[in-house]
Amino acid sequence: GKSSQTTDGIIAELQRDKTDVENRIGANKFGIYSENSGVFTTVLDGLEGYLTPDFAKQMSVSEFESIRVNESETVASMVEAGTSICKISNNHEWYVLLCVSKDDIKNHEVGDEVDVRFDSIPGEQVKCKISNISPEENGKVLVLLMSNHYLEGAYSFRQSNATIVLESYTGFEVPIHALRTENNVQGVI
Repeated sequence: GKSSQTTDGIIAELQRDKTDVENRIGANKFGIYSENSGVFTTVLDGLEGYLTPDFAKQMSVSEFESIRVNESETVASMVEAGTSICKISNNHEWYVLLCVSKDDIKNHEVGDEVDVRFDSIPGEQVKCKISNISPEENGKVLVLLMSNHYLEGAYSFRQSNATIVLESYTGFEVPIHALRTENNVQGVI
């Protein structure tokens, strides 16, 4: 037959299920509380405290090129006390640091908006604002870009090839000699 459950009954049943699961986990369970909101990830590479936006604004091209990104590690199910187990990434504002030719960015300055595409996230393009341009070193500069647009998957990698889209166009390119005006009507031949 049919039985009806009240909301209180469903909540009580779910709380019993939660208690059963916690009892199966054992005494090694601890709650983790964050002081910040953002995207939670257990993928760590050791550069979390090093590559900060403030440090990136002071970094030189040679310092950037000397950074070695460690292979990201997912935290094991059992860890020692005091070990880093997760990070919270700010998902309201995130940064991209790129090394580019000085000539490629010469017509842009801090505050300009550009579009960026990442090889690690095909098919996505996001608007970014130029936050800083470093002094030139060997014909190259560091460009620090900031975005507040959510981009699915941006928190799953530390490094990626990227393309800064400085100009884009939509539509068809038509040679000027193909435009005609006949009887006050403009068209393409």
